Order: sequence, then C-alpha cells, then structure tokens
Amino acid sequence: MRLKDDGVSRHHCALERRGDGIYVCDLGATNGVVINGKRMREMERRLEAGDRLRIGSVELRFEIPAPAPAPVPAPAVTVAFEAAKGARTQVLSPAQVEIARSEAGATATVGNLFPAVSNARAKAKPATNDRESARRWAPLAALLGFFRTTSGAVTLGVLIAIFAAIFWLMLTPSPLKQQQATASQQTTEDKRESEWLRSILLGGAEEQPKQEQPAPQLPDEPPPQVAAPQEDEPKNDAPIAPVPFRARGGVRIITGFEGSARGEVTEIGENAFAINMHGRERLFFLFKVEGAAGQTVRFEFRNVPLMSWTTVNPLYAYVEDLAALPTLASEPVENPQARRGRNGPQLPDTRGQPWHYIENVSTRGGATGGVYSFEQTFEKDTAFVAMRAPYLPSYNDNLFAELQKHPLAKMVKLGATKEGRPLWLTQIGEAREADGGAARATVLVYAREHGNEHDTSFVAEGALQFLLSDTPEAKAIREKYCFLVIPLLDADGCASGVYENVVDDFFWGSPGAESLVLSAWFKQWMDAGNRMDIVFNLHNSVSNGLPHLMAAEFEPRRARANHCVALNTRIAEDLKGFSVARNPYQTGYSRFRLGGWLQEYYNALYMPYEINSQEPRRHLTMREMREMGAGMVRASAVYLESEMGKELFDANTAFQAQRLENWKKFGASLKKANALVAEAKCRQRAEAEAKNTKKSP
Repeated sequence: MRLKDDGVSRHHCALERRGDGIYVCDLGATNGVVINGKRMREMERRLEAGDRLRIGSVELRFEIPAPAPAPVPAPAVTVAFEAAKGARTQVLSPAQVEIARSEAGATATVGNLFPAVSNARAKAKPATNDRESARRWAPLAALLGFFRTTSGAVTLGVLIAIFAAIFWLMLTPSPLKQQQATASQQTTEDKRESEWLRSILLGGAEEQPKQEQPAPQLPDEPPPQVAAPQEDEPKNDAPIAPVPFRARGGVRIITGFEGSARGEVTEIGENAFAINMHGRERLFFLFKVEGAAGQTVRFEFRNVPLMSWTTVNPLYAYVEDLAALPTLASEPVENPQARRGRNGPQLPDTRGQPWHYIENVSTRGGATGGVYSFEQTFEKDTAFVAMRAPYLPSYNDNLFAELQKHPLAKMVKLGATKEGRPLWLTQIGEAREADGGAARATVLVYAREHGNEHDTSFVAEGALQFLLSDTPEAKAIREKYCFLVIPLLDADGCASGVYENVVDDFFWGSPGAESLVLSAWFKQWMDAGNRMDIVFNLHNSVSNGLPHLMAAEFEPRRARANHCVALNTRIAEDLKGFSVARNPYQTGYSRFRLGGWLQEYYNALYMPYEINSQEPRRHLTMREMREMGAGMVRASAVYLESEMGKELFDANTAFQAQRLENWKKFGASLKKANALVAEAKCRQRAEAEAKNTKKSP
C-alpha cells in the first residue's frame, strides 16, 4: 500500500496480523514510525484500539470495530488515515488495506511501493433537494419525451443512418489506395523471394564484391527493431555467454565477458550497430570491437534516457587485458591540450592513459527513451569501448596482490561473495595507539555498492595511493588515524553487469551473502574496542547536470547534519580544481545499506557521495578521479582535527562505551546469531530495559 507523501520510504513499515492482535513492524525507514507521539524504537509492537501511527506526515488511527452479528472467517480490520494537520480522515476497507490472511497470520506492507489508495482531498458536498434536482434535469426529460413521439423516432433514425454512413466511408479505403497497397505487398514478396533464391544459389557468399556496394546511408530515424522491454519486465541477472556479432563490413562486436554490456546487438548497416539497453543496466556499457583497423564504426544505443546521456562521451582503449594494472594507469602530460566534444563538454588530454574520450557524439529522440549515437575510426584491429573506464573484479584482485607486497598496507580478505569472489579490504594505519593504547579515529571508504558504477573505484584507489605515498602529509595522517578502504564492494554485480545486487541487504530479516560477511567483520572490529567514526559511501551519478562531487545525503538530525556540513566544506576547500556541491541531494540515510547500518549501530558519520567523471562542462582523467580520493582523505584529517571533529570523536567514544556495556548485559544469548540479528536484538533489549527503568518509581 503506497502513501503519497515524501516522508514515506519505499519499505516503511508492515502491519502483521497474529493470533493475539495486529502488530506494526518497523522496516528501518529513515523517518521511522511514531506511535501516540513517540517514535517507535523497537522492531515490532502490538497495536491497541485507538493507537495513532504517524508515517511521514500522514497519521493513521487503528480501530477494531465491534464484531458483526453474522459469523465471519476473521475479524475485520479498519485503518483510518488522517492528515497530520487534521484536514480530513479517510477510512480504508480491509480489501484496500490488503491484509493477506493465512493460518499463521498475514502481513500488509505500508510504504511507497504498491498501487496507491487515492488520497482525495475534496470534501463531500451535501445532496441537493428534490426541487433543485428536477429543475436541473428538466431539459433532458423534455428531449427524451420528444423522441418517444412518432416524429421524434423518425428524426432519431435519420440521424443514426447519417452517422453510420459517415463512419463507413471513413473506414473503407478507396480503390486507388487498395491497388497501391496490393502492388507494394507484391513488390515486397517478390524481393524477399529473390533474396532467398539468391542466397541459396550463392551458398551464403557475398551477393556482389564489396567494392561494388554503395556506401550505406543511415536513416534519420532508426529502422524498426525489437521492441524495447518495459520497465516492469523481469530482469535477467545471469551472466551472458560470450557471443561475437559479425557485420557485413567485417567488424565484430563481442559481449558476454566480465563486466560487459547486457544489451542486444543488431546490425543496421555496414559497420553500423544498434544496441538495445534495458532497465538500470542502461547506466553502463562495455564491449569489445575486433576487425576494426582503419574502419569507421557507428554505434547507436536505443531505449536510453537521453536526459542522463546527453553529455556522455564514451572511451576506447587499445589494450589486450582489462585485468592488467597498466590498463588503468594514468599520468599527467606536458602542455595538455583540451578539446571540445561534439555534444559540448571539454575533454581532457588523455595521452597519459590508455583510455581516450570519443568526440563524435549525437542524440535524437525523447528524454526518457531516445537514441544515443557515436562514431569512431579505429587505428588498431582490437579495441574496447565503454561508457566509463572499466574497473573490474579481476583488476581489483591484481591490485590487492600488488598491495600485499607493500609494508604499510594490511590486506584483509573478509570472505567471499555469493558467487565465490573474494571480498578485499585494506587497512592503513594502526587501529590503536602503541602498546594497546586508546583506539584511533577510524575512517571507512568503500565504493561500488552498485556494481556498474565504475568511477567510484578510482576514487577509492586514489585514497589508497595517497595514504601509501611518501609525502609528509600522508605519513602524518597514517601515524594518527586508521583508514579502511574497499574499492569494490559488489564484485558479482560488476562481473555480471548488474546495477543492484547487494544494495539493501543489511536488514536482519533478509540478509545477503555479502552483508553477512561484512557485518560479521565490522562487529568483530567494534567488539575488539576499535572505532568507526566516518563512513564514505561512493556512488556514480549520471553525466548530465551534476558536479564532479556531490553529497547524496546529510543525516536528518540537526546536530549530526552540522557535522556533515563541516566535513563537506573541508572536502570542497581541498578539491579546488573540481566542481563540488555545497548542499546535499537530500536529507536522510539508508539504514539497510552498509554505511547506514554502521551509522545506526556504531554511530559513524555517514557520508554518501556521487562521483561524476563526465561532468557536463569538463570531463576527468583517471588520474584526476584518483586525486579526488586523496582530497577526501586530507579533508577528513583536517575535519577530525577541528573542534567539531573532536566533538564527534567524544560522542562516538561515549556511544561505543554504552554499546559494550549493553553487550555485557544482553549479549550472552546472542553469540550464535548473525551480526545483523544480534545487533538489532541487543539494542531492542537495552531500550526495553531503559523504558522499564524510567517507568518504575
């Protein structure tokens, strides 16, 4: 059931029918559930008649009416929705609430997810009296009386005949049009038969020598292709088998390898291809081109959101192995020469890296489902083409194998993904002072919560490179703080080209393989007396309209939001050569993501960011993306040294002490539970004890 209110989350809460009554379950929404004026802190609570629940700005009144005289299979449940300002009350029937009934009980989910029950705001108007009604309907009654007479019936029959004749003439084609249609159909059938017969006689060979073929003329509008899937079609997350697509011009398009595009490739001309994209997989593409030396190849992406793609400039590279470390190397160049893409952005000089921007880009069609095209003349036979430089799991594995040789990097294999890929974390700086002293302030930087947001891994790797460098600034930060870095969180999603795979799995009711591994490790980290003070969650934004760096969310509580503002200001001051937004996209935090879970149970300052290497005015090199990661590290150290940083440090110290005390009291029976369940139940028991202590005299 969906409520039309901005304060209602996608999965906000659930109403569950059990044997002893109706329970409300908090599903971890940002704004929570307020019952009778107090925010619900426990995970579930039984409702009493007359209880008032506030979800966002909508208030619900729970009522159980008296049982009807006739027997019914189950007690009817009525939920009343009342605007918080007291404007109106709307009562929903049990069918509208959609409580599924079963022997064990039933559940209705309330949130911004299912088809909405209408929130009509107009008040019902009083019924009119009989005299006013008779006066209003008098003209229609007179007309009906006329048609009951003989002359009226004849008039009605004539009108019907006239309209029927006009309708028949509109639908019946003229003899000339019928003749043209028949001739056109015969011509098409003759052409198909001729082509079929010619293919049999030639045995599949070329119809005529290549040099005699006229140059293909691409139409202004795309030819008919397979219909684009609707957004509600089921998403196929299975890896695609590598299948080469060979065109008449000899160029081959290969997909199906690690991280490649999931769209279908079709031929629309000699060395011209159309790629149909689907759903959220439209946010990235990667494919291999073979047989392309000296060829100009045209690519058309169908069913893409042009609102986001207008200022996208793809990249190409003549590399053999996407997993090799030199594939993503990027160095500064002397006397850089920027150029302007056909679609408007300033493109950097990429002579210092293997990946180069494509200039010749054009778009046509609607904002949500248009055609995005580009052309490129290739100098070598084999090339890779991608929306953004691809940062793959195999590259990440090679990077960590290299980092294991560095004396300052502590490599931690957290576990494995659902498909068996390793989950890596790098620790730089000690967690505690020498000789087991006080715990140091700890900052976590993780990227790729969405598998196909490749820019973010470069920023995380840049944080690693700076922290391991020999600069005095990096050395001072290592000696005072502890940094944990995860460049690639969703390795399975990246390998399969899937957008969402582990995003909202940090919920005790529906955990995933990765969330169980990560939550267990971070719980052990905190149980050892270590800290978690700042969490950076790095995401990719679309190209059009957003700066190089923008905070996705600031925490909703004012005191915490002030800390978010202070840290974001330090980052903007450090990254002076980049466009950095001063204000966040929205306020709140996603409780079921890794960063939100660490904020909820360990009080970390949660800072999700959107990275955009293809900002509409100026695109970035891979080296510049890595520099953004270094700037975030430097800004974090400056913030932690400030008065506000020390205030956050003290608050987290008190929070951690209270958490460890709660675990001493209530954690004995939770040792076998997974970390997600254990942390939730321990907090629930601690809050219940605090509530009972407050009530006792």
